[in-house]
Amino acid sequence: MKKNVIKLLVLTILLSMVLSSMYILTGCAEEEPNPDFVTEETELQISSVNVMAFTNAITIAVYDNKKSKIVLTPDGQATITLSIRPAAITLVNNLLSTMDLNEIGVIGVGLDEFFDVYPAGIFPGFSADDIAGGFELIRAALNLELVGLNFEDPALAELAASLRENRTIPEGFQLPEGEYALNITAPYVIRELESPYTGKYTAIYLGTIQDSGEPYVIMTATKDDAGTISGLRLHIEFLQLTILATA
Repeated sequence: MKKNVIKLLVLTILLSMVLSSMYILTGCAEEEPNPDFVTEETELQISSVNVMAFTNAITIAVYDNKKSKIVLTPDGQATITLSIRPAAITLVNNLLSTMDLNEIGVIGVGLDEFFDVYPAGIFPGFSADDIAGGFELIRAALNLELVGLNFEDPALAELAASLRENRTIPEGFQLPEGEYALNITAPYVIRELESPYTGKYTAIYLGTIQDSGEPYVIMTATKDDAGTISGLRLHIEFLQLTILATA
């Protein structure tokens, strides 16, 4: 039971980050109203991740808070890095060794149908015939990089070949040892706003701007006495995802 909960936790965090990147980068408006960026590169360490029913006390077992961070650059780019603990990968591999992945359905369908129908519906051009190319397509489309996935590794090359040839996952498949992380890169602008309820505050508009002039995602920032950003809070309501970062 405990193993199933932990497996669900790992998959939930990874899926939430992927969905977050899709949400952050949704939209196509090109409006850039007087952007304001940090004057020098600002790095903040991610100190808390709450997602759905999983509090930081649980998620800290999955993400490495010493390597996970949010970076703002003077050229208007924000990068969110969520580093996965090696112990979490080891746990996933232990679970993989006891499961027949080809008997597991995804959103109610078998793996063969899932790979042939759903990814291409989200990312036109994605195909199980070229998994490595599919991940490159995701990176180019969403600026979402899955660090650590090297399809030249024998295990991942075998996975790609098996999916290409018969839409199955090789028996005994294990993720290669190494460092894994999710990197999301998106444009940002800083805005000084005022709320009738909370007063003045600093907001960071993340991702593309809608036609209305509003962003899809807003981070709220705190500043130190020198006016430098010292804390960030990112919240996406429909994912019940909250990320806190501190300098």
